[in-house]
Amino acid sequence: GMANSATQHLLPDDIKQSVLTHTAQLRAMGPELRTQLNKLTAEDVEYSIGWLLLILSSASALWRKRNPSGQGTSVKPKETNQAKKTAAEGEVESIEKQAVAEGTPNCKKNVVCPITGNSISFAVGSETFSHTDFSLPGPFPINWTRTYYSRLASYDHGSLGARWINEFTTRFDLHDKGLVFHDADGRDHKYTLKPVGEAHYDAIENLTLVRVTDNSLLLCRGFERRETYVRHG
Repeated sequence: GMANSATQHLLPDDIKQSVLTHTAQLRAMGPELRTQLNKLTAEDVEYSIGWLLLILSSASALWRKRNPSGQGTSVKPKETNQAKKTAAEGEVESIEKQAVAEGTPNCKKNVVCPITGNSISFAVGSETFSHTDFSLPGPFPINWTRTYYSRLASYDHGSLGARWINEFTTRFDLHDKGLVFHDADGRDHKYTLKPVGEAHYDAIENLTLVRVTDNSLLLCRGFERRETYVRHG
């Protein structure tokens, strides 16, 4: 029509070529987009919509199995209705044993501070404290802060001293078929070693771990920072 004729004769050749190039790229992406959208319905793909719906369905079925009688009520028109269920009264007793803590909580994630005023962890009894050696101002400021963590046995021969770590000396260790990430606060995080091209999201720590190649990993801290780790040895 008129619009196509005007476009053909009035637009400069370089702009038309740019539009055609981008159009071809979008068309080439079509099959891949279709494949990725179809994966969202797959129940065997972790964190897909189908996977989440399967978990929700399983949880609903389990709840119904535990509560077979349901909850009956009558609805009266033009009135506020409530359905109430009174649980059987049970005895209150003290608990003498609790599950052993596997790690130190994240101080930034907990409302209640998980350590004493002297930096001793309530969960595992470890000691941790930080020391800033120097700060360099500028467009990309550097705060050289070291953290000591008494349970950090993997850093007994660390470059900053025994069991000292900072954001420039974090690393991944390969244990069995999994990974152990030593973060800058001294805490360890265990992850499975995914195949190349796959990722794992740690919702608690807000970390995304991507296995880029056989010997390299990409760690994303939210949307603020990306770190690349390359295997040595």
